[in-house]
Amino acid sequence: MKGTVTVSAAVIEQGKVLLVQEGKEWCKGQWSLPGGRLEENESLADAVVREMQEETGLLIRPTGMTRVLRYTSQRGFHVIRFNFVAQLLGGVLRGGEMPDATGEIIGCAWHNLAELAANPGLLDLRTPEIAQTIFRDLHAGAIFPLETVFDGFAIQK
Repeated sequence: MKGTVTVSAAVIEQGKVLLVQEGKEWCKGQWSLPGGRLEENESLADAVVREMQEETGLLIRPTGMTRVLRYTSQRGFHVIRFNFVAQLLGGVLRGGEMPDATGEIIGCAWHNLAELAANPGLLDLRTPEIAQTIFRDLHAGAIFPLETVFDGFAIQK
């Protein structure tokens, strides 16, 4: 089984979490947290900042993490996923009328976190069990410091 490391970000504003609507053929229309694959020699934090900007147009700063998740993706990949909690710094949010340049994302929208944590069927989620785990962790405040994971590619400050 082929493996991959991915990152995602949960930005929460006024009780709502930002989700993206997928445009890729195998998951078109499904909702997920913004994120994607880690590139070679890229730190986890740099990857999530890059992915957020590419998919939503927003600039973020990672502030914490939820639990690390390991699962098999819809396409059969072994995935290790690092989900970050992030602070919104700026940028202009893309909407359904302004998808990302690659066509991988067809829209972005804010959704009520408490409702998502309580109701698994509220949205057509790309990875429902994984998303529910993250939503419940976020709603319960189960957030860990960034230093929980050693990242040898992190920029030294």
